[in-house]
Amino acid sequence: MSMKPLALAGLMSFAFGAAAMAEPLTATLAQPVAKPTKVIAGGAVWSCEGQACVSASDPPDRAQGVGGCKALAREVGQVVQFSGLSADEQAKCTGKPPVTQTAQTR
Repeated sequence: MSMKPLALAGLMSFAFGAAAMAEPLTATLAQPVAKPTKVIAGGAVWSCEGQACVSASDPPDRAQGVGGCKALAREVGQVVQFSGLSADEQAKCTGKPPVTQTAQTR
């Protein structure tokens, strides 16, 4: 039996697995962290500096969504933006109603 088909199958498996990896999550904090910080929230490792936090690549499902936003907020303070959340979901994380834009008339 030739090793070429097995090697090719292994390479294809690796390539498809890498393509399926999720992008890191990002979050913006209301107040900057005092110094660069790493925390674990929602099962993801987050690196925070200033008002920006970024998760490690391919964060677990539980780190995403409102639950992940709330978990990060418990560790580093109020989150004003969390990647992938709608305005309503963001409001659930912060406990504040979503900001709506109104047209001004003259």
